[in-house]
Amino acid sequence: LTTLLNARLISMIDRLVAATEGFLAARGIQAPLMVVRGDGALISAAFARRRPIETILSGPAASLVGAHHLTGLDNAVVSDIGGTTTDVAVLDRGRPRLDPEARRSRVRPPRRAGCCRWRSPAWRTARP
Repeated sequence: LTTLLNARLISMIDRLVAATEGFLAARGIQAPLMVVRGDGALISAAFARRRPIETILSGPAASLVGAHHLTGLDNAVVSDIGGTTTDVAVLDRGRPRLDPEARRSRVRPPRRAGCCRWRSPAWRTARP
């Protein structure tokens, strides 16, 4: 499965890296392009092109590294809220806490259109 995913991602990451390199070159920026790996480490753009699977979950990893750097906190709960997902990570003694039992959950929007109000099951008994 990893090989299949890696192969599928190669063309996508190649286009992204090429566009980023073009953007930098057009502005005269001559610096090596680095990409965040899923564990928060940096890898070269060439390595990311060969093994794009390494970049999966790089957003939450970068958020955790960035939060640690910006706050100086060694213990924190960090939330990475994106356009379609929200990831939560725990910084424990300056290192990411890994949970092999971690689960992803999906929250579905209401089925009907219009404004919906959520009420606790206790709302009926709490009324005066």
